[in-house]
Amino acid sequence: MGSRAGYARERMILAATDISGAIHILQRLGLDPQYAVMLASIPIDRINIVRGNFKRTAVTCVAAFFGLAGLSPETIKLRIEELLKDHRYIFPANGDRLHLDQPFSQGAISFILKEEVFTSATFVTQNLERFPARSRKHPSERELPDSMVALAATAVYAALVEYRATGRRQNIAFTEDAYEATYRNHMETLSQTRQSAPNSMHNILHRLFNDLTESEQVVHTASGSSATLIQLVDLSDSD
Repeated sequence: MGSRAGYARERMILAATDISGAIHILQRLGLDPQYAVMLASIPIDRINIVRGNFKRTAVTCVAAFFGLAGLSPETIKLRIEELLKDHRYIFPANGDRLHLDQPFSQGAISFILKEEVFTSATFVTQNLERFPARSRKHPSERELPDSMVALAATAVYAALVEYRATGRRQNIAFTEDAYEATYRNHMETLSQTRQSAPNSMHNILHRLFNDLTESEQVVHTASGSSATLIQLVDLSDSD
């Protein structure tokens, strides 16, 4: 109960509290730890499915977004190393120039979210509370949640890593244990960047939210080319 099942139990209690017909489930979750452990397998398994779907979509798009198609294995290996260094794959690029003021704006991240999350016209309206409005100056402007962005970025990382050894894709399982550190790094980057440049971080996540909710499709754009990402982010805090 102190690990994954305990985490799931807390979330199930929150969900059951919001559903009027789940009063008996709510009561038993509070009184019967073994029941909570058994029920926790449902959301935990669902998380595994979602994670796998993110990775599969990442695999289908990284070659196009990062210009890997048609390159020799040796060239691909060199490009992958450049992309993975300091997690540069989260930045859009113009040729060899990275736009360090636009973290998490690489097109592959938006493409994954569009394909795996924003598939229904009613998704946002039914889940509006999941999209925070953090800006005091613009309280009506909603953003993508950090966890969603971080998971998509981690899926991109996992898809690129599959080319690292040989320059040809080799299937590597997208497990929680193997990629948790990368996910947490992205979460920390989002948090620390928001502290140092809150207005700019809001503008980025709000723009991504608008792109995914207003456009019909995400345009493919090729990009050029594991230390800590935070050192690379270069944001002035303009509004």
